[in-house]
Amino acid sequence: MAWKLVKRNKASAWRWRRRCVLVIVVYFLKINYDARVQAENNNIAYLQEKGAKEKEQDDKRKEQKKSAPAFVNAARLLTADKQFAPP
Repeated sequence: MAWKLVKRNKASAWRWRRRCVLVIVVYFLKINYDARVQAENNNIAYLQEKGAKEKEQDDKRKEQKKSAPAFVNAARLLTADKQFAPP
């Protein structure tokens, strides 16, 4: 039925083509928008995870710096007793 209308009426055919192109363009714009929103959400999640990991690493470094003098003192005591190898 639509094909007969298109064959008889050139103006109707032109409107039909414009509508089809418009529908296709809107469809692809929607796909592009959804992909952009998903990418932004993934980026936000990545940055939050990265920040959490960096905070965890900083906490570990601080603990290691606090415990370093104890290791140095233990090494000095062992070398003073001439205990170079573990028993």
